[in-house]
This record gives sequence, C-alpha cells and structure tokens, in this order.
Amino acid sequence: MALDDPAPEPAGKRGRPPVLDERRIVVAALRLIDGAGFDGLTVRALSAELAVSPAAIYGHVESKDAVVDLVIDHLLAEIRVPSHGHARARVEGAAVSMMQTLQAHPGLSQAVLQRGAVGPHGVAVTEQVLALLRQAGTPDEALWDAYHVLLVYIHGHVLATTWPRTSRHRSRSTAARGRLLALPPESVATITAASRGWHDDPQARFLLGLRALLDGVCPSGRP
Repeated sequence: MALDDPAPEPAGKRGRPPVLDERRIVVAALRLIDGAGFDGLTVRALSAELAVSPAAIYGHVESKDAVVDLVIDHLLAEIRVPSHGHARARVEGAAVSMMQTLQAHPGLSQAVLQRGAVGPHGVAVTEQVLALLRQAGTPDEALWDAYHVLLVYIHGHVLATTWPRTSRHRSRSTAARGRLLALPPESVATITAASRGWHDDPQARFLLGLRALLDGVCPSGRP
C-alpha cells in the first residue's frame, strides 16, 4: 500500500477544502515523522500540516497515540511475506522486507518496537512470521522469544544504519581502523586477520547476522 499523497493545497485557496479522513491524517503524520523525527509528531503540528483545527483531528482519532498506531499499521501493510518457498527462506524474506520498510521511515522504528503492532496489518504479519518460524522448526514454547529476538535484531540494524552518517563520520571510522592496524602486529593479530574481510556493506552484514540468528532459533529448518 503506497502512502503517497497529493501535496496540500495552498493555504488561502478558495473552494471546498479536502475532506479530512483517516488516510490524510496518516499520510500527514508520516510526513512529519520523516521530516522531524518521531518527536516532531504532535496534534498541533499535525493540524498545522493539514490546515485544520486540532478539534478536527480529534473528530477522527482520540489521541496522538491512536495516530501513531494508525501510522504503524499503514506502514506494516508494506511488508511482504513471501508466499512460496521453504519456511525459513520465507522468514528471511519477511525480515528483509521489514528492515527495508523501516529504513525508509526510521523515525517510526522505535515506536514500532515499543508499542507493538496491534492493528490488522501488524497482526497479519505477526501471525504469518510466527507460523513460518514454527514450520521452520522453532518449538511453540520458544516462538514468542524467537520472534522478539528477530524484531530486536531488525530494529537494531535500522538504528545503526540510519543515524546521521556524514562523510566526517565515515572518515573517523576509517581513521580508527587505521590506528588499530598501525599497532604492533603481535598485539592485534586477530584484528589484523579479521580486517582482511572488512567491508562497508550493511545489507551483507544484515544477512550474515540474520542467518546466524535463524540458525539458533530454527536449526532444524534449514533448506
């Protein structure tokens, strides 16, 4: 489900204003979060973004928390759980889709982890992934823990790869690695060996960690 929305009409334009509905509220809220972070979403800011009164917002949603829940559920509607293939491979595909969806809107990642996904789309994704974990060999008593660990891993990766990474930050990282490798070889022999495989490929790193995680939670489910 795409969340694109036409640009708001200029304030002062005559004529009947656009009808305020849940979709317009969700799209405007997501626009605020993408632009100013999660803390940038307030009912006052949302009403200004939509050029309506706060009372008009409350005519459709009961609180800011309700807006957040709606935004989360609309966002989770974009996650794709593969419908074919081995169960474990489908879990992997769903995890990659979830990571990419959250990376596109990192301001919501913490809210998703803290508030959970209780809307219809979130419940559907949870049910599908839990069922696939079970098919891949995760015992019932470990399903929730396995799913939670998977979510924490995904959100951690999103946080690590979406914080401001300017050229200055990258230069510092490269310089720090250089200082390590300049130390006496006998004191950093393992670091030196590990550095031969060093690369700056977040996607490859994500898949490496994801597959190691799945080895642990569903070891009998490898294709």
